[in-house]
Amino acid sequence: EFEGALAALERAERGEGLDLADAAAVLELRGELHVAMGDLAAVDHDMAQLVTLAPDHALAEHHPPELRDALVRARAARTAPLSVALEVTPGEGRLTVDASVGGDPAGVVRELRVEVRRDGGAWETRDASTVIAGAGTVEVAVAAIGPGGTVLATDGTRAAPRSFVIAAVAGDDPWPWVGLGIGAALLVGIVVTVAVVVSSPSESDRTQPGLPTIAPLTVRF
Repeated sequence: EFEGALAALERAERGEGLDLADAAAVLELRGELHVAMGDLAAVDHDMAQLVTLAPDHALAEHHPPELRDALVRARAARTAPLSVALEVTPGEGRLTVDASVGGDPAGVVRELRVEVRRDGGAWETRDASTVIAGAGTVEVAVAAIGPGGTVLATDGTRAAPRSFVIAAVAGDDPWPWVGLGIGAALLVGIVVTVAVVVSSPSESDRTQPGLPTIAPLTVRF
């Protein structure tokens, strides 16, 4: 019976459509089931997730004392609120985006969703660490997703994204390369040797044809 109830809660957590109050209720009920099963370590974990998700969530008096005590301990151990950090590193013709989650020691975040849009086009999902190449305007929205698709923290949204501009890579001056190309052609160009006929300049050869002299002529392209 307990295992079936936990499986049903797990399906709800993997699904979509829960709001913050629904997600808190799921974690609360899971903690109650673990108390009934005598798994107090799991109860501590449930309440640590609950405090991260909803820091001000209160338990009613009818809840078992083990659950309420675990919630008190979780609040005392909490050192930082849940947060999403977006680190952007510009490069030559590209942008490196690294998204991370902070303040979540119990792992209530199920997914870190990074969405990117280029030049006002369609949104696409990227990995938490991604490289965006090519000049243009880039918009980024990051969300920490909790149980049941609940959005727990954001850094930029589709409605109000973080915006960055990737500058075009400056092109090299083409003229030095043209000159270099011509010089290289002269240096390593094809050498063609042709034979030309050179007539003898002697007086007798003007009336008496002699043997032609073959001289090499080198033509460079």
